[in-house]
Amino acid sequence: MAASEQGLPTKISGDKKCIGILGTGDYARALSKRLIFSGYDVILGSRSPAARQRALYDDCLCGVQMMSLDDCISQCDVLVAVIHMENFKTTLAPRAEILSDKIVIDVSNRTNRYSAVSNAEFLQSLIPASMVVKAFNSVSAYAMEDQTTVSTNRVFVCSDDSMARERVMDLARDLGFAPCDMGALRAARNMEAFVLKVFPGWKVPLFFTFGVFNLWALYCVYIYFIDRTAFRWEQIFLKVFNKPLCMTAITVLALTYLPGSVAGIVQLYRGTKYRRFPRWLNTWLVSRRQLGLIALALVMVHALASAMMLSPTYYSSWYHKPSVVIPANITEQMTIKLQPAWMIWKGELACFFGVAALLLLSLVGITSLPSVSASLNWAEWRLIQSRLGMIALFLAVAHVVAMGAPGWAKGGWGKTFRSITFLSGFLPAVTVLLRIILAFPPLGRRLKKIRRGWERESARSKTVSTGTSLEAQACCSTRKSNLKTSSSSSRTRNPLYTAIEVNAEGGDGCACGSCSSNGAQSYLPTRNCDCSGV
Repeated sequence: MAASEQGLPTKISGDKKCIGILGTGDYARALSKRLIFSGYDVILGSRSPAARQRALYDDCLCGVQMMSLDDCISQCDVLVAVIHMENFKTTLAPRAEILSDKIVIDVSNRTNRYSAVSNAEFLQSLIPASMVVKAFNSVSAYAMEDQTTVSTNRVFVCSDDSMARERVMDLARDLGFAPCDMGALRAARNMEAFVLKVFPGWKVPLFFTFGVFNLWALYCVYIYFIDRTAFRWEQIFLKVFNKPLCMTAITVLALTYLPGSVAGIVQLYRGTKYRRFPRWLNTWLVSRRQLGLIALALVMVHALASAMMLSPTYYSSWYHKPSVVIPANITEQMTIKLQPAWMIWKGELACFFGVAALLLLSLVGITSLPSVSASLNWAEWRLIQSRLGMIALFLAVAHVVAMGAPGWAKGGWGKTFRSITFLSGFLPAVTVLLRIILAFPPLGRRLKKIRRGWERESARSKTVSTGTSLEAQACCSTRKSNLKTSSSSSRTRNPLYTAIEVNAEGGDGCACGSCSSNGAQSYLPTRNCDCSGV
Protein backbone atom coordinates (compact mmCIF):
# COMPACT_ATOMS: atom_id res chain seq x y z
CA MET A 1 0.00 0.00 0.00
CA ALA A 2 1.30 3.46 -0.85
CA ALA A 3 2.32 5.81 1.89
CA SER A 4 -0.37 8.31 1.03
CA GLU A 5 -3.05 5.63 1.41
CA GLN A 6 -1.75 4.81 4.92
CA GLY A 7 -2.01 8.40 6.03
CA LEU A 8 1.77 8.74 6.32
CA PRO A 9 3.17 12.19 5.57
CA THR A 10 5.00 12.53 2.29
CA LYS A 11 8.16 14.54 1.88
CA ILE A 12 7.62 15.91 -1.57
CA SER A 13 7.54 19.38 -0.08
CA GLY A 14 11.29 19.27 0.48
CA ASP A 15 14.05 20.26 -1.89
CA LYS A 16 12.59 19.42 -5.28
CA LYS A 17 15.88 20.18 -7.05
CA CYS A 18 17.86 17.44 -5.31
CA ILE A 19 17.66 13.95 -6.83
CA GLY A 20 19.40 10.91 -5.42
CA ILE A 21 20.56 8.15 -7.75
CA LEU A 22 21.22 4.73 -6.26
CA GLY A 23 23.83 3.21 -8.55
CA THR A 24 26.87 4.35 -10.50
CA GLY A 25 26.60 2.50 -13.80
CA ASP A 26 26.37 3.88 -17.31
CA TYR A 27 22.68 4.70 -17.00
CA ALA A 28 23.23 6.44 -13.66
CA ARG A 29 25.97 8.65 -15.11
CA ALA A 30 23.86 9.48 -18.21
CA LEU A 31 20.89 10.38 -16.01
CA SER A 32 23.15 12.48 -13.79
CA LYS A 33 24.29 14.54 -16.77
CA ARG A 34 20.72 15.04 -17.90
CA LEU A 35 19.63 16.15 -14.45
CA ILE A 36 22.56 18.56 -14.08
CA PHE A 37 21.83 20.18 -17.45
CA SER A 38 18.19 20.55 -16.35
CA GLY A 39 19.15 22.44 -13.20
CA TYR A 40 18.99 19.67 -10.61
CA ASP A 41 21.45 18.81 -7.85
CA VAL A 42 22.48 15.18 -8.03
CA ILE A 43 23.76 12.86 -5.34
CA LEU A 44 25.05 9.46 -6.35
CA GLY A 45 24.77 6.64 -3.84
CA SER A 46 27.22 3.76 -4.03
CA ARG A 47 28.20 0.79 -1.90
CA SER A 48 31.82 1.81 -2.49
CA PRO A 49 31.85 5.60 -2.89
CA ALA A 50 35.61 5.97 -2.60
CA ALA A 51 36.27 3.52 -5.43
CA ARG A 52 33.66 5.13 -7.72
CA GLN A 53 34.71 8.75 -7.18
CA ARG A 54 37.29 8.57 -9.96
CA ALA A 55 34.65 7.72 -12.58
CA LEU A 56 32.81 10.97 -11.89
CA TYR A 57 35.81 13.06 -12.93
CA ASP A 58 36.35 10.92 -16.02
CA ASP A 59 32.77 11.63 -17.12
CA CYS A 60 32.95 15.37 -16.33
CA LEU A 61 30.55 15.01 -13.40
CA CYS A 62 32.61 17.09 -11.04
CA GLY A 63 29.50 18.77 -9.56
CA VAL A 64 27.90 15.47 -8.54
CA GLN A 65 28.28 14.39 -4.93
CA MET A 66 29.26 10.80 -4.22
CA MET A 67 28.01 9.28 -0.96
CA SER A 68 27.15 5.95 0.54
CA LEU A 69 23.72 4.52 -0.11
CA ASP A 70 22.47 5.37 3.38
CA ASP A 71 23.69 8.97 3.22
CA CYS A 72 22.20 9.44 -0.26
CA ILE A 73 18.82 8.13 0.90
CA SER A 74 18.79 10.38 3.94
CA GLN A 75 19.62 13.50 1.89
CA CYS A 76 16.97 13.15 -0.86
CA ASP A 77 13.21 12.70 -0.99
CA VAL A 78 13.25 11.50 -4.62
CA LEU A 79 15.51 8.55 -5.41
CA VAL A 80 16.16 6.79 -8.70
CA ALA A 81 16.99 3.12 -8.24
CA VAL A 82 19.38 2.31 -11.10
CA ILE A 83 19.83 -1.23 -9.82
CA HIS A 84 19.18 -4.59 -11.42
CA MET A 85 16.17 -6.47 -10.13
CA GLU A 86 18.24 -9.33 -8.68
CA ASN A 87 19.94 -6.84 -6.34
CA PHE A 88 16.72 -5.41 -4.89
CA LYS A 89 16.68 -7.81 -1.96
CA THR A 90 20.29 -7.30 -0.98
CA THR A 91 20.51 -3.55 -1.62
CA LEU A 92 17.10 -1.97 -0.99
CA ALA A 93 15.16 -4.40 1.21
CA PRO A 94 17.51 -3.95 4.21
CA ARG A 95 17.01 -0.17 3.90
CA ALA A 96 13.21 -0.30 3.86
CA GLU A 97 12.97 1.72 7.09
CA ILE A 98 15.07 4.67 5.91
CA LEU A 99 13.32 4.52 2.53
CA SER A 100 9.98 5.07 4.25
CA ASP A 101 7.93 7.90 2.70
CA LYS A 102 10.49 8.32 -0.08
CA ILE A 103 9.68 8.40 -3.79
CA VAL A 104 11.66 5.57 -5.37
CA ILE A 105 11.77 5.57 -9.18
CA ASP A 106 12.39 2.13 -10.66
CA VAL A 107 14.05 2.23 -14.10
CA SER A 108 14.91 -1.47 -14.36
CA ASN A 109 13.72 -3.90 -17.01
CA ARG A 110 13.29 -7.62 -16.64
CA THR A 111 14.67 -10.21 -19.02
CA ASN A 112 11.47 -12.27 -19.09
CA ARG A 113 8.45 -10.44 -20.47
CA TYR A 114 6.02 -13.21 -19.44
CA SER A 115 6.54 -12.83 -15.72
CA ALA A 116 3.37 -12.60 -13.61
CA VAL A 117 4.49 -9.39 -11.89
CA SER A 118 6.76 -6.49 -12.68
CA ASN A 119 10.03 -5.44 -11.14
CA ALA A 120 8.31 -2.36 -9.74
CA GLU A 121 5.66 -4.42 -7.98
CA PHE A 122 8.34 -6.67 -6.54
CA LEU A 123 10.24 -3.61 -5.30
CA GLN A 124 7.06 -2.19 -3.74
CA SER A 125 6.57 -5.46 -1.84
CA LEU A 126 10.11 -5.13 -0.43
CA ILE A 127 9.70 -1.49 0.64
CA PRO A 128 5.95 -1.16 1.35
CA ALA A 129 6.24 2.20 3.15
CA SER A 130 7.85 3.86 0.11
CA MET A 131 6.16 5.29 -2.97
CA VAL A 132 7.50 3.26 -5.89
CA VAL A 133 7.11 4.84 -9.34
CA LYS A 134 7.90 3.07 -12.60
CA ALA A 135 9.40 5.46 -15.16
CA PHE A 136 12.24 5.96 -17.67
CA ASN A 137 12.57 2.22 -18.33
CA SER A 138 11.92 2.75 -22.07
CA VAL A 139 14.66 5.40 -22.42
CA SER A 140 18.16 4.06 -23.09
CA ALA A 141 21.32 5.50 -21.61
CA TYR A 142 22.32 6.80 -25.04
CA ALA A 143 18.98 8.58 -25.54
CA MET A 144 19.12 9.94 -21.99
CA GLU A 145 22.52 11.49 -22.63
CA ASP A 146 21.67 12.87 -26.09
CA GLN A 147 20.45 16.45 -25.72
CA THR A 148 19.19 16.85 -29.29
CA THR A 149 16.81 13.94 -29.91
CA VAL A 150 15.07 13.08 -26.66
CA SER A 151 12.70 16.05 -26.60
CA THR A 152 10.00 14.05 -28.40
CA ASN A 153 10.51 10.78 -26.50
CA ARG A 154 7.63 9.62 -24.37
CA VAL A 155 8.18 8.52 -20.79
CA PHE A 156 5.54 6.19 -19.37
CA VAL A 157 4.89 6.70 -15.66
CA CYS A 158 2.83 4.58 -13.28
CA SER A 159 2.45 4.37 -9.51
CA ASP A 160 -0.15 3.58 -6.87
CA ASP A 161 0.48 7.01 -5.32
CA SER A 162 -0.99 9.80 -7.43
CA MET A 163 1.11 12.55 -5.82
CA ALA A 164 4.33 10.64 -6.44
CA ARG A 165 3.25 9.97 -10.01
CA GLU A 166 2.64 13.67 -10.66
CA ARG A 167 6.00 14.53 -9.10
CA VAL A 168 7.84 12.15 -11.45
CA MET A 169 5.88 13.43 -14.44
CA ASP A 170 7.02 16.96 -13.58
CA LEU A 171 10.57 15.64 -13.41
CA ALA A 172 10.21 14.06 -16.85
CA ARG A 173 8.98 17.36 -18.28
CA ASP A 174 11.95 19.18 -16.78
CA LEU A 175 14.25 16.67 -18.49
CA GLY A 176 12.64 17.42 -21.85
CA PHE A 177 10.47 14.34 -22.18
CA ALA A 178 6.75 13.93 -22.83
CA PRO A 179 5.30 12.02 -19.84
CA CYS A 180 2.38 9.66 -20.25
CA ASP A 181 0.31 8.74 -17.19
CA MET A 182 -0.28 4.98 -17.22
CA GLY A 183 -2.15 4.79 -13.91
CA ALA A 184 -1.51 2.27 -11.14
CA LEU A 185 1.71 0.37 -10.57
CA ARG A 186 0.16 -2.74 -12.08
CA ALA A 187 0.66 -1.12 -15.49
CA ALA A 188 4.41 -1.65 -15.07
CA ARG A 189 3.91 -5.24 -16.24
CA ASN A 190 3.17 -4.15 -19.79
CA MET A 191 5.63 -1.25 -19.60
CA GLU A 192 8.45 -3.69 -18.86
CA ALA A 193 7.23 -6.24 -21.40
CA PHE A 194 6.95 -3.61 -24.13
CA VAL A 195 10.68 -2.81 -24.20
CA LEU A 196 11.47 -6.50 -24.76
CA LYS A 197 9.43 -6.72 -27.95
CA VAL A 198 11.45 -6.48 -31.16
CA PHE A 199 9.53 -4.46 -33.77
CA PRO A 200 6.05 -5.39 -32.49
CA GLY A 201 3.52 -5.66 -35.27
CA TRP A 202 6.08 -6.24 -38.04
CA LYS A 203 6.47 -10.02 -38.03
CA VAL A 204 3.18 -10.91 -39.73
CA PRO A 205 3.41 -8.21 -42.46
CA LEU A 206 7.04 -9.10 -43.24
CA PHE A 207 6.40 -12.84 -43.49
CA PHE A 208 3.27 -12.21 -45.55
CA THR A 209 5.17 -9.92 -47.94
CA PHE A 210 7.92 -12.51 -48.29
CA GLY A 211 5.35 -15.14 -49.19
CA VAL A 212 3.64 -12.91 -51.77
CA PHE A 213 6.98 -12.04 -53.37
CA ASN A 214 7.92 -15.71 -53.68
CA LEU A 215 4.61 -16.56 -55.34
CA TRP A 216 4.94 -13.75 -57.89
CA ALA A 217 8.61 -14.62 -58.49
CA LEU A 218 7.81 -18.28 -59.21
CA TYR A 219 5.04 -17.24 -61.59
CA CYS A 220 7.35 -14.85 -63.47
CA VAL A 221 10.04 -17.53 -63.78
CA TYR A 222 7.42 -19.93 -65.15
CA ILE A 223 6.07 -17.40 -67.65
CA TYR A 224 9.41 -16.10 -68.96
CA PHE A 225 11.64 -19.17 -68.77
CA ILE A 226 9.45 -22.31 -68.81
CA ASP A 227 6.29 -21.41 -70.70
CA ARG A 228 8.19 -19.30 -73.20
CA THR A 229 11.77 -18.12 -73.46
CA ALA A 230 11.46 -14.35 -73.29
CA PHE A 231 14.68 -13.48 -71.44
CA ARG A 232 18.12 -14.89 -70.88
CA TRP A 233 19.18 -16.22 -67.49
CA GLU A 234 21.68 -13.36 -67.17
CA GLN A 235 18.74 -10.98 -66.87
CA ILE A 236 17.09 -12.74 -63.94
CA PHE A 237 18.64 -10.57 -61.22
CA LEU A 238 17.50 -7.17 -62.50
CA LYS A 239 15.07 -7.40 -65.41
CA VAL A 240 13.09 -10.46 -64.33
CA PHE A 241 13.01 -9.93 -60.54
CA ASN A 242 12.01 -6.32 -60.99
CA LYS A 243 8.65 -7.64 -62.15
CA PRO A 244 7.71 -9.62 -58.99
CA LEU A 245 9.07 -6.70 -56.99
CA CYS A 246 6.57 -4.26 -58.48
CA MET A 247 3.81 -6.88 -58.40
CA THR A 248 4.42 -7.46 -54.70
CA ALA A 249 4.52 -3.71 -54.05
CA ILE A 250 1.12 -3.02 -55.61
CA THR A 251 -0.39 -6.13 -53.99
CA VAL A 252 0.79 -5.10 -50.52
CA LEU A 253 -0.39 -1.53 -51.18
CA ALA A 254 -3.84 -2.83 -52.07
CA LEU A 255 -3.90 -4.95 -48.91
CA THR A 256 -3.13 -1.79 -46.94
CA TYR A 257 -6.41 -0.13 -47.93
CA LEU A 258 -8.61 -3.17 -48.53
CA PRO A 259 -9.29 -3.98 -44.82
CA GLY A 260 -10.96 -0.60 -44.31
CA SER A 261 -13.52 -1.50 -46.98
CA VAL A 262 -13.91 -5.01 -45.60
CA ALA A 263 -14.57 -3.57 -42.14
CA GLY A 264 -17.19 -1.25 -43.63
CA ILE A 265 -18.93 -4.18 -45.33
CA VAL A 266 -18.94 -6.11 -42.04
CA GLN A 267 -20.48 -3.15 -40.22
CA LEU A 268 -23.12 -2.70 -42.92
CA TYR A 269 -24.01 -6.39 -42.70
CA ARG A 270 -24.24 -6.35 -38.90
CA GLY A 271 -25.91 -2.95 -38.70
CA THR A 272 -23.79 -1.87 -35.72
CA LYS A 273 -20.27 -0.88 -34.79
CA TYR A 274 -20.49 -2.22 -31.25
CA ARG A 275 -19.53 -5.81 -32.06
CA ARG A 276 -15.93 -6.85 -32.30
CA PHE A 277 -14.45 -7.62 -35.67
CA PRO A 278 -13.23 -11.17 -36.27
CA ARG A 279 -9.70 -11.70 -35.02
CA TRP A 280 -8.25 -12.09 -38.52
CA LEU A 281 -9.79 -8.78 -39.61
CA ASN A 282 -8.63 -7.02 -36.46
CA THR A 283 -5.08 -8.27 -37.02
CA TRP A 284 -5.29 -7.08 -40.61
CA LEU A 285 -6.51 -3.64 -39.53
CA VAL A 286 -3.73 -3.08 -37.00
CA SER A 287 -1.11 -4.11 -39.59
CA ARG A 288 -2.04 -1.43 -42.14
CA ARG A 289 0.74 0.96 -41.14
CA GLN A 290 3.40 -1.73 -41.50
CA LEU A 291 1.99 -2.93 -44.82
CA GLY A 292 1.96 0.62 -46.18
CA LEU A 293 5.58 1.26 -45.23
CA ILE A 294 6.64 -2.07 -46.73
CA ALA A 295 4.82 -1.18 -49.96
CA LEU A 296 6.59 2.19 -50.04
CA ALA A 297 9.99 0.54 -49.64
CA LEU A 298 9.26 -1.95 -52.44
CA VAL A 299 8.01 0.81 -54.74
CA MET A 300 11.20 2.81 -54.20
CA VAL A 301 13.39 -0.20 -54.98
CA HIS A 302 11.28 -0.91 -58.08
CA ALA A 303 11.60 2.71 -59.24
CA LEU A 304 15.38 2.60 -58.78
CA ALA A 305 15.69 -0.67 -60.71
CA SER A 306 13.45 0.64 -63.50
CA ALA A 307 15.53 3.82 -63.77
CA MET A 308 18.65 1.69 -64.25
CA MET A 309 16.98 -0.14 -67.15
CA LEU A 310 15.15 2.78 -68.73
CA SER A 311 16.32 2.30 -72.31
CA PRO A 312 14.89 0.97 -75.62
CA THR A 313 16.87 -2.23 -75.05
CA TYR A 314 14.88 -3.23 -71.96
CA TYR A 315 11.59 -1.42 -72.61
CA SER A 316 11.30 -1.70 -76.38
CA SER A 317 7.51 -1.27 -76.36
CA TRP A 318 7.86 2.15 -74.70
CA TYR A 319 9.85 3.72 -77.55
CA HIS A 320 9.22 4.60 -81.17
CA LYS A 321 10.87 2.19 -83.60
CA PRO A 322 12.45 4.19 -86.47
CA SER A 323 12.77 2.41 -89.81
CA VAL A 324 15.02 3.02 -92.80
CA VAL A 325 13.83 2.33 -96.35
CA ILE A 326 16.65 1.86 -98.90
CA PRO A 327 15.54 2.45 -102.49
CA ALA A 328 16.17 -0.28 -105.00
CA ASN A 329 19.05 -0.14 -107.56
CA ILE A 330 21.40 1.76 -105.25
CA THR A 331 24.98 0.69 -106.04
CA GLU A 332 26.98 3.36 -104.23
CA GLN A 333 27.93 3.09 -100.55
CA MET A 334 25.39 4.82 -98.33
CA THR A 335 25.66 5.90 -94.65
CA ILE A 336 22.43 6.22 -92.73
CA LYS A 337 22.38 7.86 -89.30
CA LEU A 338 19.40 6.96 -87.14
CA GLN A 339 18.21 9.40 -84.53
CA PRO A 340 17.61 8.07 -80.98
CA ALA A 341 14.07 6.80 -80.58
CA TRP A 342 11.65 8.90 -78.61
CA MET A 343 9.22 7.58 -76.01
CA ILE A 344 5.69 6.87 -77.22
CA TRP A 345 2.46 7.46 -75.29
CA LYS A 346 2.66 4.10 -73.49
CA GLY A 347 6.03 4.88 -71.95
CA GLU A 348 5.11 8.46 -71.11
CA LEU A 349 1.86 7.49 -69.38
CA ALA A 350 3.52 4.64 -67.48
CA CYS A 351 6.30 6.93 -66.26
CA PHE A 352 3.91 9.74 -65.35
CA PHE A 353 1.54 7.55 -63.34
CA GLY A 354 4.40 5.69 -61.69
CA VAL A 355 6.27 8.82 -60.61
CA ALA A 356 3.06 10.47 -59.37
CA ALA A 357 2.16 7.39 -57.32
CA LEU A 358 5.67 7.28 -55.83
CA LEU A 359 5.52 10.95 -54.82
CA LEU A 360 2.15 10.56 -53.10
CA LEU A 361 3.25 7.37 -51.34
CA SER A 362 6.37 9.16 -50.12
CA LEU A 363 4.19 11.90 -48.66
CA VAL A 364 2.01 9.30 -46.93
CA GLY A 365 5.13 7.57 -45.58
CA ILE A 366 6.58 10.82 -44.24
CA THR A 367 3.40 11.56 -42.30
CA SER A 368 3.74 8.14 -40.64
CA LEU A 369 6.75 9.43 -38.72
CA PRO A 370 5.74 10.25 -35.12
CA SER A 371 7.36 13.68 -35.24
CA VAL A 372 5.40 14.61 -38.37
CA SER A 373 2.07 13.02 -37.44
CA ALA A 374 2.15 14.81 -34.08
CA SER A 375 2.03 18.16 -35.91
CA LEU A 376 -1.09 17.22 -37.91
CA ASN A 377 -4.66 17.44 -36.73
CA TRP A 378 -7.11 14.62 -37.33
CA ALA A 379 -8.54 16.05 -40.57
CA GLU A 380 -5.07 16.61 -42.07
CA TRP A 381 -3.85 13.17 -41.04
CA ARG A 382 -6.93 11.48 -42.49
CA LEU A 383 -6.67 13.46 -45.73
CA ILE A 384 -3.08 12.34 -46.30
CA GLN A 385 -3.23 8.81 -44.97
CA SER A 386 -6.60 7.80 -46.38
CA ARG A 387 -7.52 9.93 -49.37
CA LEU A 388 -4.08 10.66 -50.81
CA GLY A 389 -3.17 7.04 -50.18
CA MET A 390 -6.17 5.89 -52.21
CA ILE A 391 -5.24 8.32 -54.98
CA ALA A 392 -1.74 6.84 -54.97
CA LEU A 393 -3.23 3.35 -55.27
CA PHE A 394 -5.42 4.55 -58.17
CA LEU A 395 -2.35 5.99 -59.92
CA ALA A 396 -0.51 2.70 -59.37
CA VAL A 397 -3.40 0.87 -61.03
CA ALA A 398 -3.28 3.38 -63.91
CA HIS A 399 0.47 2.73 -64.18
CA VAL A 400 -0.18 -1.01 -64.56
CA VAL A 401 -3.01 -0.48 -67.04
CA ALA A 402 -0.85 1.84 -69.18
CA MET A 403 1.81 -0.83 -69.36
CA GLY A 404 -0.49 -3.78 -70.02
CA ALA A 405 -3.47 -2.45 -71.99
CA PRO A 406 -1.79 -2.56 -75.45
CA GLY A 407 -0.82 -6.17 -74.85
CA TRP A 408 -4.31 -7.02 -73.61
CA ALA A 409 -5.83 -5.66 -76.81
CA LYS A 410 -3.52 -7.74 -79.00
CA GLY A 411 -3.40 -10.97 -77.00
CA GLY A 412 -7.06 -11.69 -76.47
CA TRP A 413 -8.78 -12.99 -73.35
CA GLY A 414 -6.57 -16.05 -72.91
CA LYS A 415 -3.29 -14.18 -72.76
CA THR A 416 -4.83 -11.26 -70.87
CA PHE A 417 -5.86 -13.41 -67.90
CA ARG A 418 -2.36 -14.90 -67.76
CA SER A 419 -0.45 -11.64 -68.11
CA ILE A 420 1.37 -10.35 -65.03
CA THR A 421 -0.03 -6.84 -65.50
CA PHE A 422 -3.63 -8.05 -65.38
CA LEU A 423 -3.07 -10.42 -62.45
CA SER A 424 -1.17 -7.87 -60.35
CA GLY A 425 -3.63 -5.07 -61.10
CA PHE A 426 -6.83 -7.01 -60.40
CA LEU A 427 -6.81 -6.84 -56.57
CA PRO A 428 -5.80 -3.13 -56.46
CA ALA A 429 -8.57 -2.31 -58.95
CA VAL A 430 -11.11 -4.16 -56.79
CA THR A 431 -9.86 -2.25 -53.73
CA VAL A 432 -10.35 1.11 -55.46
CA LEU A 433 -13.77 0.07 -56.73
CA LEU A 434 -14.93 -1.01 -53.26
CA ARG A 435 -13.81 2.28 -51.75
CA ILE A 436 -15.75 4.20 -54.42
CA ILE A 437 -18.90 2.11 -53.89
CA LEU A 438 -18.79 2.56 -50.11
CA ALA A 439 -18.21 6.31 -50.44
CA PHE A 440 -21.40 7.07 -52.39
CA PRO A 441 -25.02 6.80 -51.25
CA PRO A 442 -26.90 4.86 -50.21
CA LEU A 443 -24.15 2.72 -48.70
CA GLY A 444 -21.96 5.68 -47.80
CA ARG A 445 -24.76 7.42 -45.89
CA ARG A 446 -25.71 4.25 -44.03
CA LEU A 447 -22.10 3.46 -43.10
CA LYS A 448 -21.58 6.98 -41.79
CA LYS A 449 -24.66 6.64 -39.56
CA ILE A 450 -23.42 3.31 -38.20
CA ARG A 451 -19.98 4.71 -37.40
CA ARG A 452 -21.66 7.60 -35.56
CA GLY A 453 -23.49 5.19 -33.26
CA TRP A 454 -26.68 4.29 -35.11
CA GLU A 455 -27.77 0.64 -34.83
CA ARG A 456 -30.26 -1.43 -36.75
CA GLU A 457 -33.05 -2.66 -34.47
CA SER A 458 -32.25 -6.32 -35.02
CA ALA A 459 -28.56 -5.67 -34.32
CA ARG A 460 -29.41 -3.80 -31.11
CA SER A 461 -31.62 -6.61 -29.82
CA LYS A 462 -28.96 -9.18 -30.71
CA THR A 463 -26.34 -7.20 -28.85
CA VAL A 464 -28.55 -7.00 -25.79
CA SER A 465 -29.63 -10.65 -25.85
CA THR A 466 -26.37 -12.39 -26.67
CA GLY A 467 -24.22 -9.56 -25.40
CA THR A 468 -20.81 -8.43 -26.50
CA SER A 469 -19.95 -8.87 -22.85
CA LEU A 470 -19.81 -12.61 -23.48
CA GLU A 471 -17.31 -12.01 -26.25
CA ALA A 472 -15.34 -9.73 -23.96
CA GLN A 473 -15.39 -12.31 -21.18
CA ALA A 474 -14.19 -14.98 -23.57
CA CYS A 475 -11.46 -12.64 -24.83
CA CYS A 476 -10.26 -11.73 -21.37
CA SER A 477 -10.54 -15.25 -19.93
CA THR A 478 -8.58 -16.69 -22.85
CA ARG A 479 -5.84 -14.11 -22.51
CA LYS A 480 -5.79 -14.51 -18.74
CA SER A 481 -5.28 -18.24 -19.06
CA ASN A 482 -2.56 -17.72 -21.68
CA LEU A 483 -0.87 -15.14 -19.46
CA LYS A 484 -1.11 -17.40 -16.43
CA THR A 485 0.22 -20.42 -18.31
CA SER A 486 3.08 -18.51 -19.93
CA SER A 487 3.91 -16.77 -16.67
CA SER A 488 4.09 -20.00 -14.66
CA SER A 489 6.20 -21.72 -17.31
CA SER A 490 8.47 -18.69 -17.62
CA ARG A 491 8.97 -18.52 -13.87
CA THR A 492 9.85 -22.18 -13.95
CA ARG A 493 12.52 -21.48 -16.52
CA ASN A 494 13.79 -18.42 -14.67
CA PRO A 495 14.22 -19.16 -10.94
CA LEU A 496 14.77 -15.46 -10.26
CA TYR A 497 11.00 -14.92 -10.18
CA THR A 498 10.03 -17.96 -8.12
CA ALA A 499 10.25 -16.02 -4.87
CA ILE A 500 7.65 -13.48 -6.01
CA GLU A 501 4.22 -14.30 -4.62
CA VAL A 502 1.63 -12.03 -6.22
CA ASN A 503 -1.84 -12.92 -7.40
CA ALA A 504 -1.74 -12.45 -11.18
CA GLU A 505 -5.51 -12.09 -11.38
CA GLY A 506 -5.84 -9.49 -8.62
CA GLY A 507 -6.55 -5.82 -9.14
CA ASP A 508 -8.97 -3.88 -11.26
CA GLY A 509 -9.49 -4.09 -14.97
CA CYS A 510 -8.78 -6.69 -17.58
CA ALA A 511 -5.65 -8.83 -17.52
CA CYS A 512 -5.21 -8.73 -21.28
CA GLY A 513 -1.71 -7.95 -22.40
CA SER A 514 -3.04 -5.75 -25.17
CA CYS A 515 -6.50 -4.51 -26.04
CA SER A 516 -7.84 -3.33 -29.35
CA SER A 517 -10.12 -0.38 -29.85
CA ASN A 518 -11.39 0.99 -33.14
CA GLY A 519 -8.97 -1.15 -35.07
CA ALA A 520 -5.89 0.14 -33.23
CA GLN A 521 -3.85 -2.13 -31.01
CA SER A 522 -2.21 -0.85 -27.85
CA TYR A 523 0.87 -2.63 -26.58
CA LEU A 524 0.85 -0.63 -23.34
CA PRO A 525 -1.90 -0.72 -20.71
CA THR A 526 -4.42 1.95 -19.90
CA ARG A 527 -6.08 2.62 -16.57
CA ASN A 528 -9.32 0.98 -17.60
CA CYS A 529 -8.55 -1.89 -19.92
CA ASP A 530 -11.75 -2.72 -21.77
CA CYS A 531 -12.14 -5.56 -24.25
CA SER A 532 -15.86 -5.07 -24.68
CA GLY A 533 -16.15 -4.19 -28.31
CA VAL A 534 -14.92 -2.00 -31.08
